[in-house]
Amino acid sequence: TEIFSNEIKKYNKNVVVFCHYTFLSRSQTMKEPVKKADYALELFDKYNVRTVFNGHIEKRIYSKEKNGIEFFSLPGTKKHEKFPNSFYEITLENGEIEVNMTYRDPESGEQISEPFFVEEKMDLSRAEHRELEEQEEELEN
Repeated sequence: TEIFSNEIKKYNKNVVVFCHYTFLSRSQTMKEPVKKADYALELFDKYNVRTVFNGHIEKRIYSKEKNGIEFFSLPGTKKHEKFPNSFYEITLENGEIEVNMTYRDPESGEQISEPFFVEEKMDLSRAEHRELEEQEEELEN
């Protein structure tokens, strides 16, 4: 984290971070965040990090935190069953980040290109889906 802190001090503009693991909480992703995620989030806030991209959790997740930092979790480009041969195009235009995903439909073989979106429960495994449903039932009761 010291190297990150020293490097990022050089910039006075908005910063975008790309990483493998997520900094989002387990409740948002069903996976453990990186160690010392809270400390990293403080650094992100301090040094104008505006957007963070991660992989690893194999789900499309978007979160905009209270401090305005946007988090995009992107499914893998090689091993994800629902998004084979995928890639992402990330553009910054007029201060806005836009993410487009291109992949081959596993059933039809058709190439699909679409804006990044989060479809509720879309990328959950059966076990994760059941766990999420149980949590929702507990909240309702």
